[in-house]
Amino acid sequence: MIMKGGLFIASLVFAAATTARKLLFDFNILKVNKLSVPVISVGNITAGGTGKTPVVILIGQILKEAGVPVAVLSRGYGRKSMRPFSVRSGKDLSAQEIGDEPKLISEKLDCPLGIASNRYRTANLLIRKFGEHVMVMDDGFSHRQLHRDLNILLVDAENPFGNGFLPKGRLREPLSSLKRAEVVIITGDINEERVDFIRKTLKRKGFAGEIFTARRKVVAVISPDGAVLPDSSIKGKDFYLFSGIAGHEKFENSAKELGIEIKGSVSYPDHYPFDKSEIDQLIKNGDGAPLLTTEKDIARIGSTMNCLYALRINIEIDRISEFKGIITRLKSRIS
Repeated sequence: MIMKGGLFIASLVFAAATTARKLLFDFNILKVNKLSVPVISVGNITAGGTGKTPVVILIGQILKEAGVPVAVLSRGYGRKSMRPFSVRSGKDLSAQEIGDEPKLISEKLDCPLGIASNRYRTANLLIRKFGEHVMVMDDGFSHRQLHRDLNILLVDAENPFGNGFLPKGRLREPLSSLKRAEVVIITGDINEERVDFIRKTLKRKGFAGEIFTARRKVVAVISPDGAVLPDSSIKGKDFYLFSGIAGHEKFENSAKELGIEIKGSVSYPDHYPFDKSEIDQLIKNGDGAPLLTTEKDIARIGSTMNCLYALRINIEIDRISEFKGIITRLKSRIS
């Protein structure tokens, strides 16, 4: 009871602080900085996994396919280094230096990368070093110091609005902030009833933009040497699952879609810093079953652990042609 009361009080304090900060930006008391290039922000209004990283990767792929140069901005949450980075590629940097999500993004997109809390300063440095690019800002919805030309908000279908403020609930900002978004993507376990509820809530809170839905698509299991394994070789095979992400249950369900037999499953906190002794213990727990984890965890653990299999998951957005049109309309701003 005391703990619940403490969480409630902490949530009230958090709500007051975030609401006050929102008002300072709304009334232009806190400064918003604008870049010379377009910025696409991908974020959420709740804590936890909504699929931001796969959406950032998808947007980067859409821009690159359209011939538009792209760079990614991130705070690099969970990294051990405090050093800012502005590099042509993050492939040669570790997850400990830049964070697991930027590491995975850099491996998928191989594009300029800015890692720092001050994304305006880092973006300008990227422009000076590598030329003009469309900047895709990961986890940027609440980072209002940087002007964005397209504000994309991801909403979890299963818990769209957080059930109260942090730390008691998952809400980062007042729901009145929803109207700042120009595009909403509903992710997770989607059904008609949930989508209808979210649409009505968004409209009631002043959102007037486009709404898309997105589903996780299980692509394949990737072997330790990087090979894509055929479905026939993994169906019915035992695997021991582990992950350090928000939403371990979704990872489990995705593995089941491929017909994998789950011999055991362990969930760690998001961005968990696995070391060799931890992996050795998991191998022991698996008792001969290969270890299966997420690509984000592989990016964080590193390539030295050559016993790990990864589940590759992409994200599929409905009305994809319309979504691509919204993303690529900014290319005229790049000289």
